[in-house]
Amino acid sequence: MAALIVAATLLTAPASGLAQSDVPEGRFAVVLGGRENVGSLGAAFGRGWLAGVEAGYQPGRLGVAWSITWGQYNSDDAMRVDTELRLTEMQFGLRVRWPIGQTTPRFLVGAGGVSLMRANIPIPPDAEREYLGPYAGVGMEQLLLGRYMLGLEARYGMFVGGPGGLTVNLSLAFGSR
Repeated sequence: MAALIVAATLLTAPASGLAQSDVPEGRFAVVLGGRENVGSLGAAFGRGWLAGVEAGYQPGRLGVAWSITWGQYNSDDAMRVDTELRLTEMQFGLRVRWPIGQTTPRFLVGAGGVSLMRANIPIPPDAEREYLGPYAGVGMEQLLLGRYMLGLEARYGMFVGGPGGLTVNLSLAFGSR
């Protein structure tokens, strides 16, 4: 019980060196990135690009976020009938934002939650078009001009229940209090 109280206190405490009012609570971001599919999906469709939007509410160190991205991946395998894979991925999860320095408006970010993926063709591992599973991510954010956040994040998902992939996202967020 004591560990839960300590964790709750740390997660809800204001950022050290920065007043909590200095960091936007609400955010809306444009996301661009790349993804490397792994496992049996990676053998069929390797690297690709993605674009999307992300939004969230983070009144302290702990917050929520959702995103939707659209990606495209090509196969060089001449034996494949379908050489283009298009994925739509929706993610919803929790985010933790931790300040790195005393006065620098830079933060480490951790995220985890659930991901729903839909493909235009049946994909490995189960030859399905829809998958649901967990994801986790880590990254950094930099506060710019008191209202904008520039972020770089790496995510891995799905751990179980679907195709795996490593995604690296660059985001520009517009925030408000």
